[in-house]
Parts: sequence; C-alpha cells; structure tokens
Amino acid sequence: VLAEAIASSKPFITTEGTWMSLQAKKFDTGLLVQDGAADDLAQAIILITQDYSKYHLKASHAHDKWMKTQSKEVFYNKLATHFVS
Repeated sequence: VLAEAIASSKPFITTEGTWMSLQAKKFDTGLLVQDGAADDLAQAIILITQDYSKYHLKASHAHDKWMKTQSKEVFYNKLATHFVS
C-alpha cells in the first residue's frame, strides 16, 4: 500500500511505530496516528481533506525521492549489474 501511495503521489495515513511510519518520516510525507486512536484518525482525514494541496505536494516530493531508488529502471540496472559482474 505504501509503495503504491508514494508512487502515485497520494497522501496517506499510517500508524505510529510501524515500518510505514518510518518511511513516512524518511520521505517526509503522510500523517501518523496512534494505534487505536479513532479521534486521531478522524482528525488526520480532516487535515488532509482541508489542505489537500499541501499534502499532495509533500506526496509529490516523496514520489520523486522514492523513484530514485525504487523505479523499474533502478531495478533493471541492479539486475544488469548483478548478472554482468
């Protein structure tokens, strides 16, 4: 889900303390909520919908960073390097 969200430049919400939250912090995107905190989740949804352009811009920047290491071209180059070496 995270890869698809970042690859599509979509804002996302994830739970604190997870691998996805580490990626959200690493790529400066997404909103983090506490596990089981329904009020926090509702607030995060409201924040994204009220200021979608801000969160979409952050998601677009995350997409650019993500694609430098996760694109199909990077994958092909790694495969080619592995098999040529």
